[in-house]
Amino acid sequence: MRKLVSFLFLICIIGIVAGDDDKQICEKTGITQDSDGTQMFNIRFPHVHTSKHDQYMCTSLHVPISNVDQFIVNFIPFAKASKAHHMLLYGCDDDISSKEIWDCRMGSVCNGKSTILYAWARNAKALKLPKDVGARIGKAADITNLVLQIHYQKAMKPGETDCSGLSFKVTSKPQKYYAGIYLLGATWIKVPAHQRATSPVSCVNEVPSTLHVFAFRTHAHELGLVNTAYRVRDGRTVMIGKGNPLWPEAFYTRVGGEIELKKGDKLLMRCDYKSNRNRTTFVGATGKDEMCNFYMMYYTKSETVASHMHSCWGDRLNIKLPSSASMMCPYPGYAGITSTLAIMMHKAKQPKVPAEMHMDNMRVKKDTRKTIFAVNYNEARVKDALLDALFDEEDDLQQQQQQQPDETRRMDFIEENDEEYENPASFTFNR
Repeated sequence: MRKLVSFLFLICIIGIVAGDDDKQICEKTGITQDSDGTQMFNIRFPHVHTSKHDQYMCTSLHVPISNVDQFIVNFIPFAKASKAHHMLLYGCDDDISSKEIWDCRMGSVCNGKSTILYAWARNAKALKLPKDVGARIGKAADITNLVLQIHYQKAMKPGETDCSGLSFKVTSKPQKYYAGIYLLGATWIKVPAHQRATSPVSCVNEVPSTLHVFAFRTHAHELGLVNTAYRVRDGRTVMIGKGNPLWPEAFYTRVGGEIELKKGDKLLMRCDYKSNRNRTTFVGATGKDEMCNFYMMYYTKSETVASHMHSCWGDRLNIKLPSSASMMCPYPGYAGITSTLAIMMHKAKQPKVPAEMHMDNMRVKKDTRKTIFAVNYNEARVKDALLDALFDEEDDLQQQQQQQPDETRRMDFIEENDEEYENPASFTFNR
């Protein structure tokens, strides 16, 4: 009986500690040496407290001066969405605030040049970069300080603090390729009350080196339905990727393999929204506003290119996007027909679909696509609609597609994927 009581008491204590978000294990910012010769950089907020909603707080870590290049090869977040709305890791080329923590607001946190190295939101998991790929830091890369910015959407209770942060492994072993981030973002968003709306982004890629996009991440707030990006080259449109911004905002590997971006390519992106609010929602930094971002993580052979931040803001080209832009994302890492064919040919596995996370009241919404899809669609029309959307995109696999007449290819596609369409929960057109 005494053993049983002790056991139950232990279980209660574990449950209390595990279930209390306030009782974090608060580590200190610093650098530790691992047995394999690598270093672990750890950045933590030292018991930060926010007294108002939508505060952007920053803390930093100095990169030791070295004549040897250093490379980040993974990112491990230590944060929960119940406290941190999102995190951004910046690389700065100059001295930053002398304070341990400071209110940095939204925008650039560096006095001079800044580069986004990593982004996190909605309980996204750790990210490991591909083999022979690293994010270069240090004096030679013009990154001498690392700044971690956290957006705290909700004010904390009196006495409540947070010590969220980020760890990442750093090696001095030379890497064959250099990792970087290319950001597509909207400067104008207007979502009328109880209506749907879209926000387009477009520009010409001016980066002089070839970029190999291997992963992507989407970001919007509570009204976001889907973010989709495309590359247009020589009149051919290929989907870069599509994401549900209410899923954990990780960098998801592109299903079907990487896609190349070259100078002169046209880049298109669009965010789709649906409002249930009684007011119009505009672009802004708070949780009550909206955002529209599509982050592409790439690798390149050019260390100079990877050391600079590349971005595309606003709708400069005014080009109509394919109809597939309005389709919901079926699974993380989805890249249109490239992903579909890779899965069909057993060259890739279809990722699991995560639950949606709503940051306004921290609801975790289970996948409701089955009920959403349960409309009296004619099955053949559903298949045709999906096929039409998929074949709106010309693909790098165009030579394979041209081996068969269009109608034969469409029928083969339907016969080999009947199971996908017979399961209502497997795909969604609208939400």
